[in-house]
Amino acid sequence: MTKRLLLSLLGSVILFFWGFVGHVLIGLYDPVFHHFDNEAAVAEVLEENARGAGIHYLPAVPARDGTQAEALINFVPAGERSGFGAMVGRDLLIGTVAVFVVLTLLGGNRGGGFARSVGRFSLAGFVLGFVVHAYLWNWFDFPALYFGLSVLDHVIGWTLVGLAVTQLLRSPRNDTET
Repeated sequence: MTKRLLLSLLGSVILFFWGFVGHVLIGLYDPVFHHFDNEAAVAEVLEENARGAGIHYLPAVPARDGTQAEALINFVPAGERSGFGAMVGRDLLIGTVAVFVVLTLLGGNRGGGFARSVGRFSLAGFVLGFVVHAYLWNWFDFPALYFGLSVLDHVIGWTLVGLAVTQLLRSPRNDTET
């Protein structure tokens, strides 16, 4: 149990650093993340019209016929944003829980060699990315490119976790497996 917890924490750290590399250094989502031209004006309109913190949908009842612009905005009023340290701490906790659950479901190194074990982590990343982001693509018309990049992001992150965790799970008798 202790080894699984330590591996889960390691996996969480790997996911965190992959997130930094993917989002900040590589700019994986740059093709689909956009900014408003006049952010101050948009912020002012949101402050005046939002009903407090939370997710706001425009229009409240979508026409679904393409006659109205639509927006899905997570509104956080000025001064209510979590601090960076709290967000990093929660991110590491979320990652640790996720890796722990995946490790528990996969049952550790079930044999089949190194590549198969890493492949199971990659598949877990695909499933996690697909399930979460397919709903956003389907129901909220998130761009298909966003959906694809998100799945790719998860597959890469979880493959990196699989590479590290599988190596640490390997016992001496499994060293000859491929």
